[in-house]
Amino acid sequence: MANIYPFIQPALHIAEQTDGIEYRDIAWDYAANMPRFSANGEPEIVSGLEAVKSWAWRALHTERFLNDIYSWNYGCEIMTLAGQQWIREVKEAEAVRYVRECLIQHSDISGIMLMRDLMAACLRYGARR
Repeated sequence: MANIYPFIQPALHIAEQTDGIEYRDIAWDYAANMPRFSANGEPEIVSGLEAVKSWAWRALHTERFLNDIYSWNYGCEIMTLAGQQWIREVKEAEAVRYVRECLIQHSDISGIMLMRDLMAACLRYGARR
């Protein structure tokens, strides 16, 4: 029987990871914020750390609870901090918590280190722009 959805590639959709199988994902062009494609139009596949980074980028840029297509475990709530009347320290603490909750959902991410230093660097960078 012919596949009525030829653009969906079942080999890319791994529902459950098991030990010994390296995580694979679609390569991501971070500057253009879109998937990378090969010359023949097929999506490029990466594995290992680059695949996890690709997943993390998309998860952090997806607003949590907004779209029904995503699980409630996928996405980041950091945009909910915009417009809040909280002091800076509270916003920073919540931002760290939101990012940590977003990233820890991936089975290959076991923890987040140096998050406060990273957030402080991001805030300093944003203040200079």
